[in-house]
Amino acid sequence: MTLKVLIVDDEALARSRLRTLLAECT
Repeated sequence: MTLKVLIVDDEALARSRLRTLLAECT
């Protein structure tokens, strides 16, 4: 379960980073 949580957390961070990058580009 811990690994799954870490993976989900990582995915959330990656999504937030992508959103910030897109916001900066636009």
